[in-house]
Amino acid sequence: MLDRTLCITPILILVALTGACIDKEPGTGPDIGQEAKIMLPEPETTGEMSVEEALFRRRSVRRYR
Repeated sequence: MLDRTLCITPILILVALTGACIDKEPGTGPDIGQEAKIMLPEPETTGEMSVEEALFRRRSVRRYR
């Protein structure tokens, strides 16, 4: 009986410590590393030639021998 208790006790301690370290709800932990949101402009898909338009029009032509 004592051997069983000695085997189970470290497992229970490990489970309890692991459960205490898990943040169950996002945003409830400390404010470490939280940054303000950066608002980006909408992509320009028209105009002289935007990156987005170039990607949209992109195609590849392959020739096989």
